[in-house]
Amino acid sequence: MPDSLIGFLKGLIGSTETVIAIPRWVVLFQAALLGLVSTSCFLFGLAAGHLANVPAFVKIAQVPCGVSGTVETLTGRQPSADAGAVVLFLPIDAKPIQRIDPETLHPDNFRALANPAIDALLLMGGAVCRTDGAGKFQMAIDGPSRYVVVFVSKTASAKKEMLLSKTDTAALARYFLPIEALYSGKAIQFRTIDCRTRSVEVDPVRFE
Repeated sequence: MPDSLIGFLKGLIGSTETVIAIPRWVVLFQAALLGLVSTSCFLFGLAAGHLANVPAFVKIAQVPCGVSGTVETLTGRQPSADAGAVVLFLPIDAKPIQRIDPETLHPDNFRALANPAIDALLLMGGAVCRTDGAGKFQMAIDGPSRYVVVFVSKTASAKKEMLLSKTDTAALARYFLPIEALYSGKAIQFRTIDCRTRSVEVDPVRFE
């Protein structure tokens, strides 16, 4: 190709080129933006992978509910503290797999330590405590949940005419067998509480 033609073509190409100047801060901004997007995508993928490995049966932590009250016996005209009375919290919505032998929960046979009956009750979401020397009790139980609270007196004897209703008998039979071993010879009362708040004060329980 003749040198004159090559020169002509180079001149033509050079005349059509356009140079665009881009400020340095734009380049730096785009680089930073690209790095931010890459980091965000990495963190999102890491979080998604972690959540995918969380077991479906993970239980949300429950807020404890403090339950307190007083148990008394009526001696003459003056109430006195029912020290050592047994207070049981039975979760209404529980579905016990096996019923508990309640002999060691009876006020006269109560064992605070190494007691399989207490362990079984705790396992199903229940709780148990005894009243102090002033007849008072205080217990922290899981909420929100509904409970049947059973009070078995330490000092008040069961009256011959005192019979459990069908509802009360059924409530105990869900958890215990035989139910008579829980309160034999002792007075017994029931309450129902709903632990939707931080604390619940049970109305005074009085055995006559």
